[in-house]
Amino acid sequence: MICLRRMFLGCIFAVLIILGCGSAWAAYEIGHTSVTFTDADRGDRAVPAEVYYPADEAGENVPVSSGYFPLLVFSHGWQTQIMAHNPYWKGLVPQGYVMAFPTTYLGSSVPMDGYAADISFLLKVLLEDRLTDDSMFFGHLTDSSALMGYSMGGGASFIAQDLKPLAQTIVAVAPVGTVAGYGYSMYGTNPADAAREVTAPVLIMAGESDCICPVMQHQTRIYNALPSRLKAMVNIMDGKHCGFSDIVYNYGCPSAESSYCPGSTGIPVALQLEITLEYVQMWLDAILKRQNTAWSDFEASATNDTRIVYGVSDPTGPVYPRCDIKADGSDGTVTASSQTPVTIAMSLNVGDFKGLDADWWVAVNTPFTAPGNWYSLVQEAGWKTGVNGYLQGPLSDISDPVTVLNMALPKGAYTFYFALDNPDGLPTGPFLGLDAVSVAVE
Repeated sequence: MICLRRMFLGCIFAVLIILGCGSAWAAYEIGHTSVTFTDADRGDRAVPAEVYYPADEAGENVPVSSGYFPLLVFSHGWQTQIMAHNPYWKGLVPQGYVMAFPTTYLGSSVPMDGYAADISFLLKVLLEDRLTDDSMFFGHLTDSSALMGYSMGGGASFIAQDLKPLAQTIVAVAPVGTVAGYGYSMYGTNPADAAREVTAPVLIMAGESDCICPVMQHQTRIYNALPSRLKAMVNIMDGKHCGFSDIVYNYGCPSAESSYCPGSTGIPVALQLEITLEYVQMWLDAILKRQNTAWSDFEASATNDTRIVYGVSDPTGPVYPRCDIKADGSDGTVTASSQTPVTIAMSLNVGDFKGLDADWWVAVNTPFTAPGNWYSLVQEAGWKTGVNGYLQGPLSDISDPVTVLNMALPKGAYTFYFALDNPDGLPTGPFLGLDAVSVAVE
């Protein structure tokens, strides 16, 4: 409990934790490691992945750079080698992102639900691994994460998010929307059907001249199915399916395009990747890093860019969860008498993150000596000494304030907190939402 309280004090109540515990992102070198995790819930299934991360020097298994970085799980396309996606890790890792690429289902027959289960498990275990002191990522990952993917992997990301809504956003590149017609190459749940249950912000990158996964049949179908308040589609003029990858390694894709759309040239691959990474990074910076200008830059660029056709559900951008905790209906510092009951109430607007699994924390720092200097509220159990979770579960709005305390307090200074973070049982931050109110009892 001492360590837990220290983490709570060290992160949750620091002003900068909302921005990543004070971490600043700069241009980094790229480190690489190979990992394999075992899913005990699925018969000890092995899920291997290649992980690329910010480092002070490039190399294999070199130390992670100091700081906290969002996690991106990027899922490959059908029979697409991981190296085909090297433009993404070369573009995003130096900007302060950790990227994990699952390497299961590289063959010719892919059950979409099994692939999605691997993706979901990999995201979950990496978020948990960041809290393991013998992990190379201990103290280096925030709880901000995204599911990303190309083609089949993009489609599977929606199924994975439907299985367990852990990611704060999805970025799907030329995603498959339906498996109809693919036989045993891809089978199972249609991504567009799974998308009906996804409420997280979503960016879809599409290619106007994609003849392998045509926009209307696949990307538009997903986009229209999404109930997300914030969703956007960037359709690159004359963009093609293979142009979202390094075709030196995605060697089967150009042959397929020659068969499906002979004579179609499209824009240069280098230009298509440049456009893609430009919008993907701005989107991720806005959603995961909450950089102040990232959304306005994204919206301004997309609105005026003649290289794309752009659609967005709400141009005002992302709405983050807003925790609110009040004392006697007021914010800030409230003065009360030791003879008069104080009412503490909380409310919540989840914004674009409805349904996202999270830890909920309701705690108070008191003027008492340890262990009574911290109390926390546990759902169904009431107030307990120490720092304990209120509940772990999906985010939902609390429109009518819920009273969490109504009693007279001994003289002294109190600070009450209401916070949300990753569902790992530890208040490590950075936090999806955080609010505090102080009470001076005289």
